[in-house]
Amino acid sequence: MPGQPMTRRSRFILEELGATPEWWEIALDRIASGDSPKDIADEYCIVFGAFMRWISGDEERSKGYAEALRIAAEGRAHECIPIADNEAETADTQRDKLRIDTRLRLASKWDRGRYGEKEAANGGTPLRDAKIEIVFVSANREPQQLEHVVGSGKAEDAS
Repeated sequence: MPGQPMTRRSRFILEELGATPEWWEIALDRIASGDSPKDIADEYCIVFGAFMRWISGDEERSKGYAEALRIAAEGRAHECIPIADNEAETADTQRDKLRIDTRLRLASKWDRGRYGEKEAANGGTPLRDAKIEIVFVSANREPQQLEHVVGSGKAEDAS
């Protein structure tokens, strides 16, 4: 099978790198800082699937990876503030909204407890279709209001 030799090579590289806890700590710090595991695997010529199986094959590595993703979720959520506060004349509100939505969706997957869907007090159904009003203000333009329905991925001009 053509993919098999590369998998063995990946396993060998991972065994060599995994023998040094420092490498794994650096990899976790990079993931927590926003680097993708795919980029890390590619950098070391490791097949991505083999890298992910190596992580999930050990309870301590899995816990470390999950914690790194929770930290990355926090970073992604904090990236939304400067994007929303962008006051440049050339601000592209639709692009900014997409960037914010993408970061919040990633955060909701990586840290469901903090950024995932919350359950309503009235019987445990997830909160959906909640409306969020976003106001983009530019020094040279009128404020533009967008109404975003959570979960729909749609924004409508509320002006």
